[in-house]
Amino acid sequence: MGLSRMCAKGCSETEPKPSRGSCVAITNVRVFDGDKICEPSIVIIKGELIGSSEMVPTETVDAQGGVLLPGLIDCHIHLTGTDDLVRMTEYGVTTAFDMATWPAELLKSLRGQKGLTDIKA
Repeated sequence: MGLSRMCAKGCSETEPKPSRGSCVAITNVRVFDGDKICEPSIVIIKGELIGSSEMVPTETVDAQGGVLLPGLIDCHIHLTGTDDLVRMTEYGVTTAFDMATWPAELLKSLRGQKGLTDIKA
């Protein structure tokens, strides 16, 4: 999901991760909309849907004024292993473009790992 890393200021590492079917309200969060960082508000997330007034949250996370960003894209990476994917995911990189990881079997083994950065070539 990666959102907990985006508002890391307000989200503790010890907080349980929301279950897949849950509906989470992130309160007191400033959203970056592509142009500016907005005033603190509430963002509601259910699965892959974000922000419907019809959603009823089952969990609440106080972001304590942290900033919520869209997933970041890194356009030039050289992978050496799974640790690279974990690190990118922790920093909010949801997609990355690989520039010739070798051997090809290594790149193939790193692609499609659930919950980690998606690798394109």
